[in-house]
Amino acid sequence: MPICKLCDRDRKLIDAHLIPRCMYDLDENFPLAVVGIYSGDRSTRSQIGIYDQDILCAECDGKLGLLDEHACDVFHPKKLKLKIANVSDGLAINPNGGALCYSVEGAQPELLSKFVLSVFWRSHNSSRKEAKVVRLGNHADSIKSILLTDQPIVNHAYSVHIEYNIDFKVTMLIGRNRQEGLILNSFYTRNFGFHMKTDQQNHNEAFTLLCLAKNRPVYAMAIDKLKTPFGRTVVTGLKQNLAKHGNPWKRKSSQNG
Repeated sequence: MPICKLCDRDRKLIDAHLIPRCMYDLDENFPLAVVGIYSGDRSTRSQIGIYDQDILCAECDGKLGLLDEHACDVFHPKKLKLKIANVSDGLAINPNGGALCYSVEGAQPELLSKFVLSVFWRSHNSSRKEAKVVRLGNHADSIKSILLTDQPIVNHAYSVHIEYNIDFKVTMLIGRNRQEGLILNSFYTRNFGFHMKTDQQNHNEAFTLLCLAKNRPVYAMAIDKLKTPFGRTVVTGLKQNLAKHGNPWKRKSSQNG
């Protein structure tokens, strides 16, 4: 029998989503499920999300599914509650100056932190072409140990920061990238960006003040991503992919999902 990559036991493996299906909010301009934006591959058509059959057994998928459920519940458009947060102005992550910051009501930082780590860990262990942009290296084993911990923990080495982009709806897996001098792994879905610090550098101001932490509100910095160099690069890449390969909804896909 195959080996589950989380529990390391011989188990029957199941279809495990990389980003949970309930988090998808497909944009009609970019009707894509997951985009490995730096991979150069054709974007993948999917209405049910991208999954891998070679990562998790049912028991471990259910364990991570509890994290998925919390994220899906908190960020569902009909349940999402944002409140303007009282934090310092002029944080460096917005190149245009100070940015509006929200707190996400009802969100539990411990669960959300492990949820974000689980998405990157699943992607790192996936053989799907869309996931090859995620590179965790030696960090994969450390993150695996965190995910195997029954108690919800948040103050670990892999700080997580969330941003809110009201006009940036496409769901995509960015993977390894550099922002504000930090090495991050990132993914976007349902108007939110989730960033995990994946290096040994000290935090910058934004991560120090706004990263997920125990007994702290879950903050989401509002950034007009379409006006930033990074955002323009992403949108340009999506448009080029669409022009080169066509609309994925108009072609049959042999990919799972």
